[in-house]
Amino acid sequence: MIARRPSLLEQIEQAALDDTSDIAGALRKCVALGGQSGSEELRAWATRELKGYNAGDDLPEYRTVGAPIALDGATFNARITGQQISPGALPSPMCDHIKEEIDLRLPLAEIIEAVKTADGNVVRMSLPSGADIARLMNYEAKQHDPYLVQQITRLYWEVHVSSLLRIVDVVRTTLVELVAEIRAGTPRDAEPTKAVTDQAVNVAIYGDKNRIKLTDLTQLHADRDLTTEALERETTGRRLMWWLVGIATVVAAVAAIIALVVTG
Repeated sequence: MIARRPSLLEQIEQAALDDTSDIAGALRKCVALGGQSGSEELRAWATRELKGYNAGDDLPEYRTVGAPIALDGATFNARITGQQISPGALPSPMCDHIKEEIDLRLPLAEIIEAVKTADGNVVRMSLPSGADIARLMNYEAKQHDPYLVQQITRLYWEVHVSSLLRIVDVVRTTLVELVAEIRAGTPRDAEPTKAVTDQAVNVAIYGDKNRIKLTDLTQLHADRDLTTEALERETTGRRLMWWLVGIATVVAAVAAIIALVVTG
């Protein structure tokens, strides 16, 4: 007997539950499942996790992590590494836009690779326009004290490895939740529908509490069947009523004719 091949939904669940599995492979299967069910929501989320989020994309909350700002530099007789500074120490207007948190829009594979190649417990991620900010800070410091012998060489966020691992773990857990939500709204041996898959994405990823339950779908079908049955009964009753009216009309007409003949 040939063993049944696991469905896409089962394959995604198996990969998500296996901590040693390739999470990117499970996401690619989500893209395929999104195509199979017609769910653009699922395809979009899985594709963004695989390829990265663009600047205009809505970023899930789990991809924003806390990260202190630090710098590397040098003085006349020493090197400075990992000196933390507050956002207020940055030149205006950068200090109003750069915070001690970072939106991680990288592909998930790059986040996993960053964890593997981390130097210690942190991953250093450059600030936007970090080199220009460093030059401006050096210039301002020199203007303030011409004899200052200090040079900032690099500005960056220090992202703890645990924060990156949490993102990977949240994606893996989200996949398990997606499967659970889809199954809850899909009858046994049936293929997931677009509506159920889209709603599963909204619940598992965006926190929508309005879950679709199989009992809801069953009741929906039952209500639809009852409505159809009621319409059929109404239609049958109407037909019978018209038949009776027609017969009564014919009988009345015949009786009238007989009465005319008799009286004539």
